[in-house]
Amino acid sequence: SLNDSIYSDLLQSLAICNKQIIFNQDDIKDDIKISLLLPQSAHQVNKIFEQIKQDKNDNDLFITFTSLWFDNIAFLIHEYPSIGHSPIIIHIVHYLATHFLLTEQFKLYLIQLQQPQLSSSIFTAKQLFYIKTCSLCLDAFFYANPQTFSYTPEQIIEYIGNEYLKVIQIQSSTVSLLGKELLTCMTHLIGFMRAFVWWEGEIGSKLKILFPTEKILCEYIEALVRIVDYKPFYKSIMSEWSNDET
Repeated sequence: SLNDSIYSDLLQSLAICNKQIIFNQDDIKDDIKISLLLPQSAHQVNKIFEQIKQDKNDNDLFITFTSLWFDNIAFLIHEYPSIGHSPIIIHIVHYLATHFLLTEQFKLYLIQLQQPQLSSSIFTAKQLFYIKTCSLCLDAFFYANPQTFSYTPEQIIEYIGNEYLKVIQIQSSTVSLLGKELLTCMTHLIGFMRAFVWWEGEIGSKLKILFPTEKILCEYIEALVRIVDYKPFYKSIMSEWSNDET
């Protein structure tokens, strides 16, 4: 059972080890990293995703450790963009977009994040999988291989754009009160929305969808400035893209 501390500690250590493998620049060949970390079949991935969707326990450790696995896949894509063209990665991203991102559940989680002074109890493993892990994977993939993405940026922005803007606007007003989980969610929401807005470097064309008026754009910029201006984040910034603050 994953609730046994021996197994949970082992899986946690394995996830940390895999992350270190990704960012190891000296001793491990790229093809070995990819062979160790990429799933072998779409069927294997589908079974994992179905179990997450059907799991009635929102804090099941299975979801927690699965999230760590997919987080590492996102870091791998970011470090080695060429694997974003592999069939298994394209399949994973299509599944995440169709069955997690473009769902009522994702939108409900965004609405939940709009409440001020959120209790840490709302950040379940399933919620973090939807908001953090899905966003992180889509962000990494969208920079590596946007041409094969199943949906247009317009579809994504029109579906969740307004709810996303509300989260950033509301939570940026009390940056000093952001807990680790909320910071994590906001970090990866900002990252993946940035990726969609700057689709293939077409500066401006997607901005008008997310920011139909200058007032909305200015309010968003001010919100981001409030976040970036929070000095305590600076001590956690690293040279590699491997933590939320960075």
